Amino acid sequence: MIDMQTLAELLRDLGLAGFLIVVIVYVLLKIIDKCITKLDEISNKLNSISNLNNVLHDMSRSINDLRVEIEKMNTLLNALLTTMRSNDSRGNKGE
Repeated sequence: MIDMQTLAELLRDLGLAGFLIVVIVYVLLKIIDKCITKLDEISNKLNSISNLNNVLHDMSRSINDLRVEIEKMNTLLNALLTTMRSNDSRGNKGE
């Protein structure tokens, strides 16, 4: 890093043009710093969105697993209902 005395000597040697160059470089560095800060914020938001996407994907998988289990229960209940109807119709014929 350059010390203040060296900077003062450099500015004195370069005059007004040097001063303007230093000001322009300083302003550009501030703009770049703000851009980097904004990019960090955007990156953090994108990471949050990615994490949310992963959670939603996991939920979708769980819901699909639940759907499969409900279909199995439906099949078993239909079989039970068919058996009960079959037994009921046999009982009514025997009377």
